[in-house]
Amino acid sequence: MKKSSGKPRLNILSRIAILFVVALLVTYIFTFFLIRLFYIRYAADEAKEMAENAAFAAVDIIGSSDDVIEMKNDPELRERVHEYFRDICIRSDLRYMYLYVVDEDEKIHYLVCAAADDEDDRKMNEEYGTFGAVSERPLYDVEIDVLEEDMDGDYQFVNNRYGPVCMYVIPVRGSSGSIEALLGVDYSMNKIRKMALHNLRHSLLIGLIMISFTYLLSLLFIRHSVIRPINELSHRMKRFVEDRNSAASARNKSSYFEDEMTDIEDSFDKMAEDISGFVLDIEGLTREKTQNQTQLDIARNIQEGMVPAEQCYFSKDAEIYGYAQPAKQVGGDFYEVIPLDENRISIVIGDISGKGVSAAIFMSMVKTLIRENILTGRGLAECLRRANRELCFSNPEGMFATVFAAIYDTETGVLSYANAGHNSPILIKSGARWMDMDSGMALGLFEDVEIEDAEIRLDSGDGIILYTDGMTDAVDKDNNQFGEEAFLECVREKLSGTGGFLGATPLVKGILSTVWDFSKDSEQFDDMTCVSLVRHRDNDESGVIRPEIPSFSIIREYILGALGDSENTRSIIMACEEVFDNIAMYSNADKVSFACYRTGEGYTVCFRDNGVPFDPVDHAVKKKKFEELDTGGMGIMLARKYSKKMYYERRGDRNVLIMWFDLPKGE
Repeated sequence: MKKSSGKPRLNILSRIAILFVVALLVTYIFTFFLIRLFYIRYAADEAKEMAENAAFAAVDIIGSSDDVIEMKNDPELRERVHEYFRDICIRSDLRYMYLYVVDEDEKIHYLVCAAADDEDDRKMNEEYGTFGAVSERPLYDVEIDVLEEDMDGDYQFVNNRYGPVCMYVIPVRGSSGSIEALLGVDYSMNKIRKMALHNLRHSLLIGLIMISFTYLLSLLFIRHSVIRPINELSHRMKRFVEDRNSAASARNKSSYFEDEMTDIEDSFDKMAEDISGFVLDIEGLTREKTQNQTQLDIARNIQEGMVPAEQCYFSKDAEIYGYAQPAKQVGGDFYEVIPLDENRISIVIGDISGKGVSAAIFMSMVKTLIRENILTGRGLAECLRRANRELCFSNPEGMFATVFAAIYDTETGVLSYANAGHNSPILIKSGARWMDMDSGMALGLFEDVEIEDAEIRLDSGDGIILYTDGMTDAVDKDNNQFGEEAFLECVREKLSGTGGFLGATPLVKGILSTVWDFSKDSEQFDDMTCVSLVRHRDNDESGVIRPEIPSFSIIREYILGALGDSENTRSIIMACEEVFDNIAMYSNADKVSFACYRTGEGYTVCFRDNGVPFDPVDHAVKKKKFEELDTGGMGIMLARKYSKKMYYERRGDRNVLIMWFDLPKGE
């Protein structure tokens, strides 16, 4: 079913119609005002010309200046002139015509007044028809110009109490040439404007009819030449989307000429043909990619089983934490923590040349060879040399691996190690510095390589950081590398903020956070792996106690002595007590060991027992009614509530549970 977009549908023809209508309205309005302005100007010129002609005709009727003088004393003559004037007004469509004298005081004395309209004529003659009637109005500019500049006639547009008129004034001269009187003619501007607007409406109506006819013809042409071909092409596209085999469906080729639309149809036919072939190729590639992706997912799952993304291991006097992040789905970096016996733990980190599937396959071979050799009990250098010989015999692609292997003895604190071309670790001992060691030769290049055994003692609070070059080679958005010096300085900053000691887990996570912040705007191009071993300090409270509920008082005293009595300390004690009670009552263990120590701004408590396997982290706690609260399960719920994080691991025949707690600032 077609999904509505919520917008009104408007086809192309409707849009063109709307565009035509808008253009027509704009053109009509613009033309109206333009022609109206033209007609008003035309009306003014027409009024001036008609007034001028009427004025000269009236002067011819008046005759000489003697007739004007006689008119002052002869009412009958004034009446005859009045009739002549009125006849001219009616025939010439004038509004007023009047003969008047201007005395020395610029007073106006009307001799004869006439109007085309009967009512206007009656009113004017009642007011000014008697000789000697004086008008109080001031002289207009045209009258002053005619009198003073001795002009033969002039006009002015005035708006007096009778309305807007074109006033034309002609002097009536005596025999000596002096002006004896003035003849004024008024032509109504309103009448001219009405006539002009009437003609304007007729002109616009004719124009509108012609434009509308042209508009309809244009729409018909557009519909036939544009809309219909577009609709046909649209239907063909829909059929093509539903069935690619319809690309060669019937096409209307009845057009008598070629234009842009036929070009579009030809392009669509070519595009449909190309898309059909392209889709077939894509389908084949997709099937192949799906198969490859499935294989990669399987490979990733297998590799995650061999190299966990993160791993935390606690011995009785040290913490080990490792983290690996491949650049692609599978990678070539690896690390492994191998408990060899009650007191010895092996740590191996390696970096394979290249990335992706080939590196992952080679990595699994290297990791397996090294593990097998270490489990034989041989020295680390000998183990790496044997693994190197095996790789040289089975390495047709010429790949290689850098490896650092170490064994930590929890009884003596001695770290034995051998290096095969790997990055020099960072030693945490009264600060942080690079370990002074022989770099050795990478595995898989030459059969005879020089790899030496060495050892170092880790005292209370000492540690070591192992990493691959993906950490130091990380780049930012400007392609600047993080670098080894920045990496070492990062470690020093993490330690300095915690008084010189930090657990392995927060130390590695802090380093990773810094590297990720540095390279967050760029793509990861190399695998990143980091492993840290940190020995507990001597003043970290720890011990072995019997799995009996009264024995928890020992742990309580340790925690109170380290943190002091506070609400937060009581929450930590409550969580630990619930875990210990659960071990004492249900694990069947005969020995429980614990370790308590600070890790930066947090506090860590580790329990180890040799009881039955039980994972409180993944254990489902069912919600219970009030009367069921004493049937078990509440202790695990409280431990989860008060701890920031819990980690469980079954290590050999032992349960290992680690609990992390936040400490308020300043505690």
